[in-house]
Amino acid sequence: MSQLLRYVNIKDGECSVEENFVDFDISHQKTGTNLSEEIMQKLSSDRLDIQNCRGDICSNMGGKYEGVQAHVFKTNDLHRFAPCEAHSLNLVGVHAAEVSVLMISFL
Repeated sequence: MSQLLRYVNIKDGECSVEENFVDFDISHQKTGTNLSEEIMQKLSSDRLDIQNCRGDICSNMGGKYEGVQAHVFKTNDLHRFAPCEAHSLNLVGVHAAEVSVLMISFL
């Protein structure tokens, strides 16, 4: 599991969204429950308050009832997952390759 920090940087009255890679963490289980526990432990060890955090959506994250999103929402009701643009773009490429002869031969 990768850990990125995305934040708003305000400097000289200008706002910009910054994103920095922090760490790779080994995930021992891939269920929403286990991943959410690992995320909460990592945030705690990094002294980051869950009330100030948001997250990405990926297959294990977005489950309505048992995904990480559902478990984290119980801790922080303001928590909203934002779609990961790179993951979404990858899905577009995968689906394009599945339906287009031109894309299949290109790849």
